Amino acid sequence: MAVLTYSTRHNQVGYLQKSSKIHGFDQILTFLNHSYIRYALSCNTTVYDSLVKQFWHTAIAETLPNGIKQIRVTIDNVAYIVTEATIRECLHLNDASGDFNLSHSFLVEGMKYIGYPIGTSLKFLQRNLSPHWRFLVHHLLQCLSSKSGGWDQFDTKIASALICLALGRTFNFSKLIFTGMVANVKDSHKFLIF
Repeated sequence: MAVLTYSTRHNQVGYLQKSSKIHGFDQILTFLNHSYIRYALSCNTTVYDSLVKQFWHTAIAETLPNGIKQIRVTIDNVAYIVTEATIRECLHLNDASGDFNLSHSFLVEGMKYIGYPIGTSLKFLQRNLSPHWRFLVHHLLQCLSSKSGGWDQFDTKIASALICLALGRTFNFSKLIFTGMVANVKDSHKFLIF
């Protein structure tokens, strides 16, 4: 059995409290504290290392005949099933009808709307964003995505989430998280996510 490790910059809890030490971010903090992703970003539950390791060492991704994807795991000799709906319920996300795949043109226009200098590439860099958007992308990457490195760059899924939040639309974060978990199960370089 391969030794799995944690990514040092993943599995973070978003600190969303206003502070006199953090200047200029009151507006984005207020926005996040009133958003439907607040709980998912800031939930700080006790996580046991042994359970996380058992989860990822036994995880098997499956697609059922009805098309539903699931991850089957065994923890302490008890079988569990994780689905997108499980993620939605546990993280208090009411996003089942939310957007997930924005069209290319909507993505380009949305990134222009938030002031991103669009070129020909759909690979985005945090450093090209204003500080408030950079703060938000930082939290999305480190709290909700399955990314394990290359922290300045973000993909179209995170860009889609950013645009939906900016426009007041619902993004399907449950699907983003679950899709990342399924990809991690299938990856030859999987790492520990919780």
